[in-house]
Amino acid sequence: MPCFWCDRFGVRLTRDHVKPRCAGGGDEDNIVMACDGCQASRNQIQQYYTNAKVLRFKVAIRWPDAGRRHKEQIRRMRATLLKQLSGVLTLVAFWTQRETDRWGSSPTAALDLTVPDLPKRRRDRWIVRRCCG
Repeated sequence: MPCFWCDRFGVRLTRDHVKPRCAGGGDEDNIVMACDGCQASRNQIQQYYTNAKVLRFKVAIRWPDAGRRHKEQIRRMRATLLKQLSGVLTLVAFWTQRETDRWGSSPTAALDLTVPDLPKRRRDRWIVRRCCG
């Protein structure tokens, strides 16, 4: 049996969810057999999506109550995602075309890969108010 994505024969195949489970993909009519190379490439997008989703949660929910150490972790995570963004967008463009050709639609294109802005520090707002008001 060939890889669903690249048509290579004679390679080890694994189950691949076309729409990742972390993005709401189920097991019915969503699984194809993919080679390790295709699986690894698609997995990079899934990991980025998961990390961006976690970062949005941390910024929206936990930032106001976060301690200094936690805020630094959030800043580092955001910086890492921004460094990876161009490579991930290249992969998304490739897999969007491949999925559309093979699957008929592209679940990868619908993933929200945005990196949220960090809130301004209260101290900065206090200085602006104090100097300008």
